[in-house]
Amino acid sequence: MFAEILWTLPIDQEQQLRPEDVELAEGYLRRFYNLNLRSRGRQIRSMSAMEEKTREMQNFFGLQETGHLDPHTLDVMREPRCGVPDVENFSFYPGKPKWKHHTITYMIAKYTPDMKREDVEKSFQTALKMWSDATPLKFIKVNHGKADIVLSFARRTHGDFFPFDGPRGVLAHAFQPGEGMGGDVHFDEDETWTAGSQGYSLFAVAAHELGHSLGLTHSRDPSAIMYPNYRYRSSTQYSLSKDDVLGIQTLYGKPTKKGETEQAPKKCDPNFSFDAATMIGNEIVFFKNRYDERKRRMDPGFPKLIQKDWPGIPRRVDAAFKLHGSIFLFSGIKSYQFDFRKNRVVNIISANSWLGC
Repeated sequence: MFAEILWTLPIDQEQQLRPEDVELAEGYLRRFYNLNLRSRGRQIRSMSAMEEKTREMQNFFGLQETGHLDPHTLDVMREPRCGVPDVENFSFYPGKPKWKHHTITYMIAKYTPDMKREDVEKSFQTALKMWSDATPLKFIKVNHGKADIVLSFARRTHGDFFPFDGPRGVLAHAFQPGEGMGGDVHFDEDETWTAGSQGYSLFAVAAHELGHSLGLTHSRDPSAIMYPNYRYRSSTQYSLSKDDVLGIQTLYGKPTKKGETEQAPKKCDPNFSFDAATMIGNEIVFFKNRYDERKRRMDPGFPKLIQKDWPGIPRRVDAAFKLHGSIFLFSGIKSYQFDFRKNRVVNIISANSWLGC
């Protein structure tokens, strides 16, 4: 196979390339640039496709576009990187999707033994904060039930038809926003994960992969977190590049400015109506748009923004009720269990789960 491929390469390369170099390049271009080499019997029909895809890869990384597997091109191909293709691939990105809701849940399904659990969680939290700081998105960690984004560590074949390749090579991959495996991130457990510059920075890789989970594709800008090849990024010093910010804000818009407020509803308007209401102790809580109003409460400052008074709850509440000491609030397709004593969301499930779905 390799001899047949080498036969079609330019003479100057034929003497320099090793079979393993050609194998590396072919596998790389198949995986990340949709190379499709068709055989006719034992002979390769043409190497024009190989050269075309090599040029495409060289163009993406800002290399000299020769179509040849020169040393610099091969060096870039050998760099550890993300497993998502550099050109759009239906398996990963059909139709440029994004999350329809701005409160996104995530769950760590499996931890790596390379790091303390708290360091793993902090790495993910810091990575997510970069994206939430640039958008109206809010991320909530859940420990059971369903989550929009599931993070896990695995080796080799792990149930998604995109097996890992051992140390180096592909470090992780993620899937587009959506149902099922959509939004999930898988990290190769054969790598050494760290909270610093040794091994591979979990923060740096997670920040990149979570960009995919939100709907971003790869960037050609080496300073961008969405650049496909691994670059160490300090969790305390790195900030998103202009390219990253432009990309994510194109999908979700800019974050709400500090101090920016929305006019509270006029409760004495004859056309006024509520979105939802529930009892908490001896007081009634009414929800309208982004605000909540309380009856029989003496504290000043009401109505208040829902997201300030109910941390983790989306801007709009469609329904609410109290059961077994918790408040259950419905917003869109999600149901949020809120522990009023702890003042936080303790569980999120699909709204239709209440119907046994």
